[in-house]
Amino acid sequence: MYMPLSEYHVSLHGQEFNDDSYGSKEAAVNVTSDLLRDGRSWAFDDYLKDEDPEAKSIKEFYVAQSHEFVPDVNVYQIIDEAKEQAWSLFNYYAEHYLEDVTDEAITELKDAMNKTFWAWARKHNKRFPIRSLLNAEKVEVKQ
Repeated sequence: MYMPLSEYHVSLHGQEFNDDSYGSKEAAVNVTSDLLRDGRSWAFDDYLKDEDPEAKSIKEFYVAQSHEFVPDVNVYQIIDEAKEQAWSLFNYYAEHYLEDVTDEAITELKDAMNKTFWAWARKHNKRFPIRSLLNAEKVEVKQ
């Protein structure tokens, strides 16, 4: 599962995105358009490589939003383990324990468990360190 972040990155060709991040899509578009419109190609030297180093000749670029991977807690496994624990302690008295859990209750538990896990991961700095850039969108340089 991916959680969108408030970070946007820019690429000249839609494949290699720079390390600079912007707090909004609008900021990424405006700053990059200003750089390219004014011919300040130094900001993209690593990405231009053997191509025309004239930034003014570039008419479009790509913006993508950064997403964080967050694992999805398996609530069915949690419920099954709770049922097994009850059975091991109470035998046949636990035979119908947690058998009639509704889909709505499963969704509620899943949301609560995911929020709890994500909060724990953030608190203990256990977030997955790699971000994915998704939903790349081609943007024309603003004139």
